[in-house]
Amino acid sequence: MKNIIILFTLLLSPLTFAKGRVLFFKGDVFHNGKKMTSKIEVKKNDTITTGARSLAVLKLDDGSNIKVNEKSSLSIGKASSTQSLINVQKGSAFFRVLKKNFINQKAKKKKHKFVVKYKSVAMGVRGTEFFVSDGKENSSDIWMCVNEGKVVVKSNSEKESTLVKAGEGIVVKNGKKTSNPKPLKWTRNLNWKMDNQKGDLTNKVSIEEAYTDLLEHDYD
Repeated sequence: MKNIIILFTLLLSPLTFAKGRVLFFKGDVFHNGKKMTSKIEVKKNDTITTGARSLAVLKLDDGSNIKVNEKSSLSIGKASSTQSLINVQKGSAFFRVLKKNFINQKAKKKKHKFVVKYKSVAMGVRGTEFFVSDGKENSSDIWMCVNEGKVVVKSNSEKESTLVKAGEGIVVKNGKKTSNPKPLKWTRNLNWKMDNQKGDLTNKVSIEEAYTDLLEHDYD
């Protein structure tokens, strides 16, 4: 599949990298292919992979949290000094991105940008909670919904981006065409928790059923 078109133009500033640490994990979780036995730091090019009935919660240095669901994999990507970049390879993940200004000497009062890449799709975020997932088995579809804030979505086949607001979801069919955002009340039932001290973090909503619901029903 072609490289995706990056949604935001990178600022002309020295390159840094998104990095952070693992806050919590359970089950079979792997760091760069090796089974994780304790909480660790994560850095550029590191990959976190989860097995069945497993999950991991990461906290990046920019304050954002990521919950990697079971049978999923993502890596920490390269970014500019005012942008975090996460690459999702498979499965699904929850993101909680802080609405916050990050200031450095060469980019005064520039808002920090958070970009998630999933196959042929780029998602640009500022201060929000959202969820991304692959579609049905053996498909190239990407599914996404927003719990709080807004996310801008664009595939490498599209000229225009799509704005998805809180309570809405979209499907990028075959990784090429983004559907019109639809209000989806059941997205509130997804397990948005990131703190294991506040209860079970496992998502029990069927992603495949949710995906089918988004494709086959009209919410206008």
